[in-house]
Amino acid sequence: PGSEPRVSGAEVLKDQAMLRDVVKAFVELGVRGRKAHVLRGDGRTQEVSFRLSRQVDSFEIGPENRGHRVPLTEVSAVYTGDSAQAKELTMPGLDGTCAVVDLTDGRSLMLRFPVEETAQAAEAQIFAHCMQIFVNEVRRESGSRANVAPK
Repeated sequence: PGSEPRVSGAEVLKDQAMLRDVVKAFVELGVRGRKAHVLRGDGRTQEVSFRLSRQVDSFEIGPENRGHRVPLTEVSAVYTGDSAQAKELTMPGLDGTCAVVDLTDGRSLMLRFPVEETAQAAEAQIFAHCMQIFVNEVRRESGSRANVAPK
């Protein structure tokens, strides 16, 4: 027997319920729209609005009422600014309080959310985790549709 900690079924269910609650709250907030700060090349930030589509298959980002729609099929990865993937990026101000959205065309968005400073890293982690779940699901769905032969 190894020295790995044992996880009970009740703990797994509790974790799943907690994840479901976090994802639900994230979707509700995202669909309503939320303020975010985009990190610019000079290290400064620009306030934008981030809005998740009701179908959770795209998001809109940009100045209020002038957002750019990005289908989740165009997102290649979502991670935090302190992850191993982020080490390749040379962006002033990029840190663990940021979430990075890599697009399939090679561009990246670096976002920071205007929450209490002590909660910024947790907010970035929640954003990255939830968005990656949605991206994976949209990919899975579009892949299964692509594999269905037309009649």
